[in-house]
Amino acid sequence: LFAVVKARPYWYSPIFPIIFLVSALVSGAGLMTFLYCFFGNKKDPDHPAIVRKLAMWMIIFLAVDILLLIADVLVSLYGQIPEHMEIWHKILFGPYWYMFWIGEVGMVMLVPILIYIFKRDDINWLGLAGLSAVIGIIAVRFNIVIPAFVAPPVPGLEGVLRHWRMAFEYFPSFWEWATSIGGIALIVFLFMLAYRNLPLFENPELETSKHA
Repeated sequence: LFAVVKARPYWYSPIFPIIFLVSALVSGAGLMTFLYCFFGNKKDPDHPAIVRKLAMWMIIFLAVDILLLIADVLVSLYGQIPEHMEIWHKILFGPYWYMFWIGEVGMVMLVPILIYIFKRDDINWLGLAGLSAVIGIIAVRFNIVIPAFVAPPVPGLEGVLRHWRMAFEYFPSFWEWATSIGGIALIVFLFMLAYRNLPLFENPELETSKHA
């Protein structure tokens, strides 16, 4: 959907679908690492090994994601394409710099990698690394969507269109915040409801009594 939008040069790239896919794998592996670490069956002797394996896959997917990001940045800089250069300048140093440096680089990349290097023996830290990646993916999605609209497609267009709907700047409105927080709260509520009421894990004692 994004990669075929010719009017937005930042999106018009064959690498975009792959970036979406890999970042989804990163967030999915991170979410599974977090959930199984803190909500999994801790009586299972394989629980720590499973958490470490999930964390390992998260780091593998993250390494591929970092490679794609570096490739995207280097190609844009080497090609000296004005539209790409302007958007990357806004991403790196513009009003939303913190979404890239703190959200994407910090929470998605540095925190999980550093935890995996220095704290991999503690599965609780690995669970927090997964949570950091999941939260940081919000910044990744932000950096994919918003900068393409912040940069005017035609130079000088921002000085011609004065309507507030045509402003080349963005900050989430109250209703966007409310919808996002409400959606997250609903997902957490449904998960906790399922966690408390559905037989998500095998009960060894119940299995033993059945065979007896």
